[in-house]
Amino acid sequence: MIIGPSLPMPSHGIRRAKIAYNARNWYWLVSGGSQIWSSASMSYIPQNNSTFTAWMEKGHHATKINTEDLIEVMQSQVKPTVMKAGMTVKSPKKLSGVYALDDASHARITTLANSIAAGRPLPGGGSTFNFADNTGTQHAFTSSEFLAFAHACDNFIYNWDQALRSIIMGQGGSFPGPASLT
Repeated sequence: MIIGPSLPMPSHGIRRAKIAYNARNWYWLVSGGSQIWSSASMSYIPQNNSTFTAWMEKGHHATKINTEDLIEVMQSQVKPTVMKAGMTVKSPKKLSGVYALDDASHARITTLANSIAAGRPLPGGGSTFNFADNTGTQHAFTSSEFLAFAHACDNFIYNWDQALRSIIMGQGGSFPGPASLT
C-alpha cells in the first residue's frame, strides 16, 4: 500500500507531507522520537545524519510510530519492493542471476517446487526446465536444483523477516546476502 493524497490515512498515523510518500525513502520517529528509522538504509540513524537533516530542511516531516507498527509498515510497504528486486543467486554459475520473490513469484516457485517434490514431471517433460530471472534470462534447472532454489528462496524470505524484526527491536542482525545453491 502506497499512501498518497487520494488514499485514506492508515491507523498507525502516517501524515501527509508536502512530498509524495515513498515507503522506501522515509524517516520514522520511533519510541517517542528517541530513535530515527530510515527506510532507505533500513536502519536506525543518528539525529544529525546529513541526509535526514537535508530531508527535514526541505520541509518534510518524519512520521511518529511505535516499533510494532513500524515492523508492520516495513513488512507491508517496503518488503514487497525488496522481494520484487529479488534474491541474488551466485552459484552454480549456470543459475546465477537475480530472481524476484514478490508474492506472485514466490507462489509460482512454491507451486513448482511442490509439484516436483510430489514426483510429477518437470514442466515441458524434459530433464530440465527453464525459469527466468529478473532480466528475463532463462536458466535451465534440474529438479534437484529447483528444489534447492525454492528452499533458498524460503530461507531468504524467512531470514529477511527475522532480520527486520530483530533490527527494529534493537537486537542487532543483518539482512541476508546472496544465496548459493549447493
